[in-house]
Amino acid sequence: MTISIIPALRGQRTQLTKCWAHLFKITRRDGVIMRMTDHDATLWFKEGGTTAYEYSPLGAPNMNSQRWTANWNPDSSELEGFFLESDGVEQSHIREGRYDRAQIDVYVVDWRWPWIGSFRMDRYWFHDFQYSEERWATEIRSLAEQTSYNINRIHNKRCDADLGDDRCGVSFTGDYAAQTGTVTTVDALVNGPDHVRMRFEGSGNYVTHTPAGYSAGILDTWYRHGSLVWTTGDNVIAGSTLYEVQYFSRATGCIQLWVPTRFDIGVGDTFQVYPGCDKSLHGHCRKKFNNIIAHRGFSYMPTYKYLLKTPRLRFMTLYEP
Repeated sequence: MTISIIPALRGQRTQLTKCWAHLFKITRRDGVIMRMTDHDATLWFKEGGTTAYEYSPLGAPNMNSQRWTANWNPDSSELEGFFLESDGVEQSHIREGRYDRAQIDVYVVDWRWPWIGSFRMDRYWFHDFQYSEERWATEIRSLAEQTSYNINRIHNKRCDADLGDDRCGVSFTGDYAAQTGTVTTVDALVNGPDHVRMRFEGSGNYVTHTPAGYSAGILDTWYRHGSLVWTTGDNVIAGSTLYEVQYFSRATGCIQLWVPTRFDIGVGDTFQVYPGCDKSLHGHCRKKFNNIIAHRGFSYMPTYKYLLKTPRLRFMTLYEP
């Protein structure tokens, strides 16, 4: 996306010495807007409207590996900087992922007269955000880059629908409704560095919820492969980040997650957990949800092992010379 250059700025493009500055407008998923510039002083810019906004020089990112394209080709850049020095930016917000997939508008202006317009304006989205104690770096991708993704369907025995979506048809109501719980003990993983962020024991409805008509094996794995969302505690994040359950024990109320949470799990944190599905035709799809008609897998599709099979000796006649 490019803004037409007004006549007062056209001559600046041909000068050998250019007084250009980048303006960065970051819009997070939770609606928070931040404005920064790589210039050494505060700049005011109208963003195409009548209201002038302040762009602070504190903690502005630097653009590296910048590639401009004039045709419909993927366009991407890289940003790096010291986010912790900016006004309103907290270390916890970065760890929580509030800048993941955030939108960033980049304006190129003459820092002497930023109020008269910009040379160009481009819109990107954050991807592959990396963060250390002092610095951060991320790749930003344009809209053209996002349209270059290949969207395919993989044919395998497992169902490729998400439990509860339109393709699946299962509703999280009744026996399948989400249950609540409270953390009572944070367990330690054996030889695991993230023991305070992956495994815990709790109490609440998720332990006492026992739907009728199911075998003990199904009830013991009721929340395995399900989703867990935190409702209180340090891990409550805008956008309701879901964590997949790897292990569940009804006897102890123990839950183990596939990936660690962003912050330590604390005693007293509350959560909601949804039932899970192993996506197999003759497993949870039939025995737990009775939803074979909506199964999206190819359970009887031959796999590579049939290509490697050889005739068995008992079907062969061996002749002695």
